[in-house]
Amino acid sequence: LKGATGHFTILESEWVVKVELFHSIVIRLGRPVVDLFTSHLTHQTPKFFTRYRHHEAGATDALHSPWPKGLLYAFPPLPVLPRLLHKICEERATVIVIMLYWPRSPWFSTFYQRSIEPPNWIPVHGDMVPQGPIWHPDPDRLQLAAWKLRGNPLGYSPEVTDTPLAS
Repeated sequence: LKGATGHFTILESEWVVKVELFHSIVIRLGRPVVDLFTSHLTHQTPKFFTRYRHHEAGATDALHSPWPKGLLYAFPPLPVLPRLLHKICEERATVIVIMLYWPRSPWFSTFYQRSIEPPNWIPVHGDMVPQGPIWHPDPDRLQLAAWKLRGNPLGYSPEVTDTPLAS
């Protein structure tokens, strides 16, 4: 994001999927009412929660704020995943989560158990994850998927699909 000096700084928590991919996700998984992990510069929905206080944000700190009813959207920083999964269960929420497809990760089995449909692959492109005018430096290492998770025991368990989202 652009700083006071006019230079762009990469912020680990500010990556977003490009708008066209977000629209493909919405068509396939539903329209979320709130973007939970974003900023006033990168939100994908009209209502959003930010990490730091901002006058346009609906709330600050998605992990410590009550969530509204309805489908929610999150592209969280990797370190908050365990707390996000706990919050999804606590709120009994349904959330579209953009996250790495990483079967050996400690949280993968919980994602799979909470999934209410198979993860939707996000095609790898150099411009799929921007931060303002900056693109992710190594998109080939990203195996992202859009997961639709629910915070109750009625999860999805059939075989994982390899149907990609339109890019």
